Amino acid sequence: MATERHRRNSIASLKALDGSVVSQHSQMEGIIGNYFKNRMGVSTGIVMGFDLSVLLAPIDGLDFLTKPFTKEEMDETVKHMPIDKAPGLDGFNGLFFKKCWPIICQDFYDLAEAFHNGTAQLDNINGSYVTLIPKKLSPEEVGD
Repeated sequence: MATERHRRNSIASLKALDGSVVSQHSQMEGIIGNYFKNRMGVSTGIVMGFDLSVLLAPIDGLDFLTKPFTKEEMDETVKHMPIDKAPGLDGFNGLFFKKCWPIICQDFYDLAEAFHNGTAQLDNINGSYVTLIPKKLSPEEVGD
């Protein structure tokens, strides 16, 4: 039963735009990614029409607010998260973060560092997951 369900819920091959049939996972991933990117559009960042440094005067003694996040701060934050609450829309609750922190912490440390350096690709966070639900018994094209 499980094998039949897996076979029905998997896509063995897809037709590319040029009509060729591809069966390698990476090629199908590219076709699906491009299809949905073109279909849903790509958001662009906000362009500021003014210079905040001119509008806002610096206040002495607030330098600590621009210091990078430390690993200890992030570890403490996860440690004190309630286990039954999800901090974001992804549905991962505090229990998940606490149990998986040894596995995922380095990714968060790297993200925090990239954010502080201004190099984080923030448009890649959230909204990058697509779940495909087959409309046909044997899908051939992405629209199927």
